Amino acid sequence: MINAFFVMLEFFVAYYSRVPGHMHTLQYLFFGLEHGGHTYNNLVPMMWGFVVLTLTGFTLLAIPLYPSQRLLAGHGGSGALFLGLWLDKGIGFVLGGFVPTPAGRESSSTLRP
Repeated sequence: MINAFFVMLEFFVAYYSRVPGHMHTLQYLFFGLEHGGHTYNNLVPMMWGFVVLTLTGFTLLAIPLYPSQRLLAGHGGSGALFLGLWLDKGIGFVLGGFVPTPAGRESSSTLRP
């Protein structure tokens, strides 16, 4: 949940300070960027998956359940938080940091096996 808090702080800092490099990266990750008639939005579903998995995992771990359901909810919540963190830091942090490029151009990031 600390990660979700820091993502919210990232949004606040980027949009409050109006630094284009920070704003464009967050726009690309969560909403898609349009440049030159082309929309760059390859990572948008993964970042919204991060949001859904993080909220689901936190909800499963925070809501008190019957003793028979705690083990399943604990495993499911921990797994959801782990996958959400992996999507955010593994994919969003690495690939999203390259959009826009230091030269100010957008490039599409693709995931290949």
